[in-house]
Amino acid sequence: MSNRKVALITGAAGGIGRELCLKFYQMNYLIAGLDKNGSQLKALATNFGFESQKFLGIEVDVTIHEKISEAVKVIREHLGKIELVINNAGGPTSNTFRETSKNQWEHDLNLNLNSVFYLLSSILPEMVKLKRGVIINIGSVNGLSIYGHPSYSVAKAGLIHLTKFLAVEYGKHGIRTNVICPGTVKTEAWKARQDKNPRLWEELNSLYSSKKLLEPSDVAEIAAFLASPAARMINGSTIVVDGGLTAGVESIAEAFMQDKF
Repeated sequence: MSNRKVALITGAAGGIGRELCLKFYQMNYLIAGLDKNGSQLKALATNFGFESQKFLGIEVDVTIHEKISEAVKVIREHLGKIELVINNAGGPTSNTFRETSKNQWEHDLNLNLNSVFYLLSSILPEMVKLKRGVIINIGSVNGLSIYGHPSYSVAKAGLIHLTKFLAVEYGKHGIRTNVICPGTVKTEAWKARQDKNPRLWEELNSLYSSKKLLEPSDVAEIAAFLASPAARMINGSTIVVDGGLTAGVESIAEAFMQDKF
């Protein structure tokens, strides 16, 4: 068995997930990538040139507890004990509360919050035995303020609180848990909206004081830092990576001041 650490990354085939897999592969981790899209997982490994013994792609729906437990067993058998977990799988299905159906509400909570419970329930006992581990949850600025998508936002707010709870309960076992809350990340998830609105990026950029949006690699870089020894005293923290969105919107400040910056 390799001496390399094992990283489990959910939502591995998506925009942020791919960059997370690439970053930690380059950092000499063995990667277990989980995603419900098996063909995209294969494409990920092929496109990045991952060696088969260093990357294990598992097609699985992270909202099904039993399937997650099975996947964790397979990872341990093929790669070894899991020391890093990045809960990245997620996404919204509804825009407004009045348009949100019961199925959408339950789906968003299952995907963005309950799946984290399912996965960590299978992994934390082994991490406690190891007396070490890092958990990184990928949240959203939606968990901090109102940017649409009610069920998704409620789930992300819950994820922030869960992160703090895990930090308090498991810190004594050498396990650190933190959450990254990105703003708008330029991924394929925005393509349908961009097709409808060619000015989408221009409109979104205007809300950010940095006047630019995040790339998936920006999230991966922060995750790499949180997993490193340099972050050994960061536990239970919410790391906001949003180009200044939550700090304030320039046009709103100017409206209140009736003056220009």
